[in-house]
Amino acid sequence: MRPVLHCDDMVTRTDALGSPFLGSPFEWLWDPRAAFPGLDLGPAGPAATPVASPFDAPDSAAIGAAPDEAVLEWLQQQLQQDPAQPFQALTAAALIGLLIDYLANDMHQRDNAQPRHVGQLPPQRFSGGATPTSWGSGGAPSGGSGPAPSAPTAAPAANLPPGEGLQGLDVQVIGDSLMVGAKGDTEAALRGAGADSVSIDAAGGRAINGSGSGHHVSPAEIRAMAEASGADVLVLELGSNHNDYERFVPETMDALATLNPPPTVVWVNTQTQRPGNSSYGQSYYDGNAAINDVIAREAAARPNMFVADWSSIAGGPGINGGDGLHLSGAGNDAMARLILDTIVAARG
Repeated sequence: MRPVLHCDDMVTRTDALGSPFLGSPFEWLWDPRAAFPGLDLGPAGPAATPVASPFDAPDSAAIGAAPDEAVLEWLQQQLQQDPAQPFQALTAAALIGLLIDYLANDMHQRDNAQPRHVGQLPPQRFSGGATPTSWGSGGAPSGGSGPAPSAPTAAPAANLPPGEGLQGLDVQVIGDSLMVGAKGDTEAALRGAGADSVSIDAAGGRAINGSGSGHHVSPAEIRAMAEASGADVLVLELGSNHNDYERFVPETMDALATLNPPPTVVWVNTQTQRPGNSSYGQSYYDGNAAINDVIAREAAARPNMFVADWSSIAGGPGINGGDGLHLSGAGNDAMARLILDTIVAARG
């Protein structure tokens, strides 16, 4: 006998089972007789023949997966020993399960609510001499102030004239807010390697879409920009702002293929490693990984398309700014060097 708080009138009362549900619409949760009025509980005391719990199966089957007959038989035995205890335990377990499921769903919703478009956040720059780090296939840092990571191992089928570095090449770069931050470093690196001309068009929040409205670009607009610049090499740093890239990557490459000659395309893929300080949920980086798969698949089928593997660098120490996606000063430098090395490798 103990006092409990009644859930309807919030007054203290005493009942035999100590239930907070008695007298409420949820009384059946605590009183087994209300839930299973057909059960013959018989006199209190141990059952004559013990019945194994249907929940102790070798495969740890869930309660909902146990056969109804086995559950009722086991409940009847337990209730004969103590009509309150087993059903109270089951009720408590069910309530705990509902609470865990609610918390899991809440965390999932918060994760998915993270911002998807990165252009609204200004790029970050750090001081203090941070150096770019290349991340190897094992996910651990493989270098600090050494050379930039090696460019992709694709067959050099680019339609580029022979030459040292970028000498004699016209380069067009189209990017989003990451390139807004890396524009100065990228232009300096490409011109320093001998490029005849470098044109960079970058805008925060940019993605590829069908119409090219606002700051976005369409495949047709990308083609027109490449044609107007007369670019030998077109660098696309697009993908961090999510859209239907399963559609727009091949559409973009198809549009560029109509130019005569088509440019060599260097597509910078997206960050997949999530730093601990990131403002973006893991689902955002998972979306980036899916976009990278599309880019890689398309490059494998097109001899004039090369991938600048930014995903192997981004997320490493010193590369990202305060939001875990935009770049520090060292990240801007690493982006520029990656683009330069990929173009040199494509030239063969």
